Amino acid sequence: MMSSAKMLMTGFSIGRNQPIEIIRRPPRLQQFLWRSSIIQRPEPHLLCPPHLDFSTAVTTVHSFTDLISKIPLVMAGKVVLHYVNGRGRMESIRWLLTVAEVDFDEVHLTTRDQYKKLLSDGHLMFQQIPLVEIDGMKLIQTKAILNYIAEKYNLHGKDLKDRVMINMYSEGLMDLMEMIMLLPFTKDPKPKLDNIQAKATERYLPVFEKVLSGQIYLVGGKLSVADVLLLECTLMLEEIFVGILGGFPNVKAFQGRMTMIPAIDSFLKPGSKRKPKPDDQYVKSVMEVFDLKSLPF
Repeated sequence: MMSSAKMLMTGFSIGRNQPIEIIRRPPRLQQFLWRSSIIQRPEPHLLCPPHLDFSTAVTTVHSFTDLISKIPLVMAGKVVLHYVNGRGRMESIRWLLTVAEVDFDEVHLTTRDQYKKLLSDGHLMFQQIPLVEIDGMKLIQTKAILNYIAEKYNLHGKDLKDRVMINMYSEGLMDLMEMIMLLPFTKDPKPKLDNIQAKATERYLPVFEKVLSGQIYLVGGKLSVADVLLLECTLMLEEIFVGILGGFPNVKAFQGRMTMIPAIDSFLKPGSKRKPKPDDQYVKSVMEVFDLKSLPF
C-alpha cells in the first residue's frame, strides 16, 4: 500500500482522474477531501491505486486527511497588487482573487515617482500597470494575469473548448467594462453614456441572457472567470443605469446566485477590498501618476 507520506507528495485518487493536488489548490483541498463521506460504492476498476478495495481506499483517504491537518502546507509569498487606489483594470483581478479565496496586499501608486521607480527597476515590460506579484513572478497585462489566476485556481474550464468559450465571453465583457472605466476621464460623458447603454442592451446582455437560459454558469456547468467578470460588469452597469437588467431576467437571476457565494457576499460588504465607484480623487491620482495635464478623452 502507498504510504501516507508518499501520497502527500504525489497525490492520491479516489476516482477516475481526480487527483488531490495539495500544493496547487490548497483552498479547495479540505472541501475535496471530505467528498469521501458521500462516495457511493463504484466499480472496483475505478479506484486508484487499482489494487485497493473500496473500504481500504476510503480508510486511507480519511487517514490522509488526518495527516494533512497536522502538516503545514508550503505556501508561496502573499500576492501583491501594484496600482492606483481605485478600480480601473485591477478591479477584475481583485474580484477573481477574491473568488479564488486568495488573500492579497496592495501597493497604491499615488505619485509619479512611484511609477517611475517601477519603470527603472524593469518591472513593467510595456510600461503599463496593473502589476501583480504572484508565485515569485511580476506579471503585467490584465488578460494574462486573469488567465494565470483562472488556470491556477481551476476557474478556466475543463478543456480547450471550455477555455476558448470562457475567453470569448471574458473579452467581450472586458470590452464593455473598459468603456465604463473611461467615463471619469471623458470631458463630455453624455454621448458615451448613451453609447454604453445601447451596446449593453443590444449587443452584450442579450448574449448572456440567451446562454443563461436553463443553466447556472456560462460554460461547462461550473464557475469560471467569465462568470466572475459578468457579475462585476452587471454591477457596474446598474451603478450607472438603474434597472438596466429589467429586460434580462436570466442575467438578473444569475447575479443573485453569484452574490450568494460567501466570498463574493463578503467582498460586496463595506470594509472589503472592493474599490468604490471612481470619484474626483481617483481621477486626480491617475492624472498625477501618469503625468496627464488634461482629461484625455
